[in-house]
Amino acid sequence: MEATDCRCRERPRRVTVLGLLGSGKSHFSRKLGDKLGLPVYHLDKYYFHANWIKRDREEFRAILDEIVAKESWIIDGNCMHSLHGRQERSDVTYYFRLPRLISIWHIFKRAWIHIGRKRECRPEGCSEAVSWSLIAYTWNFDKRFRERIYSSKCKVIEVNSRVDLESLF
Repeated sequence: MEATDCRCRERPRRVTVLGLLGSGKSHFSRKLGDKLGLPVYHLDKYYFHANWIKRDREEFRAILDEIVAKESWIIDGNCMHSLHGRQERSDVTYYFRLPRLISIWHIFKRAWIHIGRKRECRPEGCSEAVSWSLIAYTWNFDKRFRERIYSSKCKVIEVNSRVDLESLF
């Protein structure tokens, strides 16, 4: 990828990255941040305390509002109750829609590979885990949230395969 995203006419300064769990959002966000020189904010770091305890919604909203007010950012993560505020200021949204079975496979694979290892996109004390609720959330993500994602005036770029992903760079 050159100084501009190959699917955006201008270099984006504010980017939202969301989609199915296990679809490669965090990896893409780090890579895009390096390429464009933009700071990356992983929502899980701000939404959860250790052991996946959810932060108070008002406290999270205040943190997110502070990030969104900045001049440039890549915000990686779903937290769909806060999507509208992010997309209002986004230049572009990348919507990761890999096939559900592939995403679920990546969730299991990541949990196995990262046993006991800290990931930079997670808060301290949040190890990878797989649960039925996580699988159900991933399986139903598109059905539950697609309309909301496209209801904004923000440009949405779907990433449906690894080929799509590679074409962005």
